[in-house]
Amino acid sequence: MSVDAARDRVLDHVLAHATADVSSIHGLSHWRRVERYGRLLAVREGCDPLTVVLFAYLHDFLRENDGSDPGHGPRAADCIERHWADVGAEVAADVLGELAFACRFHTSSNAPPSREVALCWDADRLDLPRVGTEPALEYFHTDAARAIVRSGEYRTLDSCLE
Repeated sequence: MSVDAARDRVLDHVLAHATADVSSIHGLSHWRRVERYGRLLAVREGCDPLTVVLFAYLHDFLRENDGSDPGHGPRAADCIERHWADVGAEVAADVLGELAFACRFHTSSNAPPSREVALCWDADRLDLPRVGTEPALEYFHTDAARAIVRSGEYRTLDSCLE
């Protein structure tokens, strides 16, 4: 299954079950930006974009609010681990494992176990300016994301990627 086909199935599932889809902070517009940042990082890092593209739509879809909700990542990971068949996207078990880990710990860890998880977390963190937070270099893991933060390119990326 192609990245775009898997993304479309995930997006259909997420929109049908999301608690955050109307949120301007953690909803669809944020998910789309994270996808675009993730694809850009994957190209610059020479990685397959599948995990980061799926992460973009799953990491915040079960938020209960836009404030403090430390359980939203674990809820998304549990959904991936227990109900992936409901999504209808054929994805390898190792990708699902990376995806679940990335969702579970995206707000509580700064030690990604793999390049794929690092791409996920970096793509999400590049969108911090939407909430008035400047990205801090020490929270980025890929060379591509660190270069974007160092150069300030993140300030103009959103308009360039639309």
